[in-house]
Amino acid sequence: MSDAYRIILTSVATIVGSIFVLVFGQFAIRFFIDPVVEARKAIGEVADVLIFYANIYANPAVVGEARRTEASQALRQQASLLRVRAYAVPVYTLAVFLGLLRPLSAMDSASRSLMGLSNAFSTADYHEVRNLVNEIREALQLPEI
Repeated sequence: MSDAYRIILTSVATIVGSIFVLVFGQFAIRFFIDPVVEARKAIGEVADVLIFYANIYANPAVVGEARRTEASQALRQQASLLRVRAYAVPVYTLAVFLGLLRPLSAMDSASRSLMGLSNAFSTADYHEVRNLVNEIREALQLPEI
């Protein structure tokens, strides 16, 4: 084999290998890493909404109807986004195994509790609201609010 042929073969192998690594990397990013990041972002957004609207869901009688409606809609939206972003992860069990996400049952439980909290603005007592917030915190492993 001549030196020129060896150089060309090495160049082609390097280019093909680089293309394979690029395609595989983009596939991993688009189909695993990005959905996991979005799901983790949704968990952070739930924590944000719980903190931001704590004064409203803890004392719904002292705020106006418009603020209660706003908080209720924000909680319901986060419940929906939490499920959507969790279900968008194609290999969810791998993400759970790697410790990147909570189990799907925990995400569903948190979503149900968020919806319950959203519905509880007009009728719930403080203890029911506190229980729902604690269920969300435990399901998503959020710190004390």
